[in-house]
Amino acid sequence: MNLLHSASKSSFFFKVNASYSKSSKKTGPSAFNEEGSSARIKGMSKLDSVAFILVEPESAGNIGATCRAIKTMGISELILVNPKTELTAETVWMAHGSEDIIKNIKVELTLEEALKPFAIAVATTHRSRENQLPLFTPREIAELTIPFAQNKAPIAFVFGRESNGLTDEELSYCDMISTIPQAIQYPAINLSQAAMIYAHELHQASTPKAPYEWKLAKHKESDRFYEKLEALIEKLPIQTRHGNKAFAQLFRRVLGRTQLETRDVNLLLKFINLIEAKINT
Repeated sequence: MNLLHSASKSSFFFKVNASYSKSSKKTGPSAFNEEGSSARIKGMSKLDSVAFILVEPESAGNIGATCRAIKTMGISELILVNPKTELTAETVWMAHGSEDIIKNIKVELTLEEALKPFAIAVATTHRSRENQLPLFTPREIAELTIPFAQNKAPIAFVFGRESNGLTDEELSYCDMISTIPQAIQYPAINLSQAAMIYAHELHQASTPKAPYEWKLAKHKESDRFYEKLEALIEKLPIQTRHGNKAFAQLFRRVLGRTQLETRDVNLLLKFINLIEAKINT
């Protein structure tokens, strides 16, 4: 149910509106334009069918920070399940530039109810449990789910309470389980930080990668550079162990293991020309 239309959540909605009023001087009137950026995201994003669900969130600031995190990555739907906090001015402040996401937050009483419209539900967890489904990393789960999202299958990513995450029963409502690998077990990653990681991986997986157009230097170009380099070394007042020619060959050994482009060779030639000009003055 949407906060703007829910009679059963009317008290929660009025507190949200009060937060808007208190913070409107800081955020500006355009921040709550209903024709704002949420509509633009809907028209542009490949993640329209993806929603993030926060189960019993305990921090108003985390809700706001999650709004900002998902909006920056092209996700516009946030659902709260039985929230344990009001939306306050801190929510709006932490959501900076994402207040349209706040205005479209939906609230449900149970996770089971919240998941009814979705075809795939992904639970996120920090703890390892026995007899559970395979654990996928955020990148792995993004790569698995994005093909379905691009076919408009509704997908939910479920995040647990800041204090103790999701219960085993709540995990059982979901189809897949994901966790963020950490260098240390505690402290756990913050709720909004976790939301940012998953949103970023989903955005990356949904964005086509334009291949880099290499313009590799031909041998005749690189050979010209090595010839100039050897000639430059001859002009320098230095002595090398095996002679200047062998010394110049060492540069070929080093640079030959890279993928020099034509512009790279041109830069190196320009550098040699500058040194020669200085020597000749």
